Amino acid sequence: AKILPARFGPMLSLMPPAAEGAGADEIVAPMPGQITRILVKVGDEVQAGQDVAIIEAMKMENILTSEARGTVTSIEVGIGDNLNVDDLILSLDLADDQSAS
Repeated sequence: AKILPARFGPMLSLMPPAAEGAGADEIVAPMPGQITRILVKVGDEVQAGQDVAIIEAMKMENILTSEARGTVTSIEVGIGDNLNVDDLILSLDLADDQSAS
């Protein structure tokens, strides 16, 4: 899940590639914050772009979305949990057409 201000759009091509870490099969905290809502449960099918959780940071709610289609295999956090950057929120088993890319 990536959350960037709209003004960063033109600069994205200039940014270095993401460091090794979470792939499309993991949703991680993009910033320190607190989980306020989990919008899916284990076993749910999710689509690319679907909202999966909400994290509150600096009094603002940020919606986290899935980057790929798949099935939720685990949820590692609960409502009210405080997270650091890159803490795992949930894992997906990617759909067959997603894992080959």
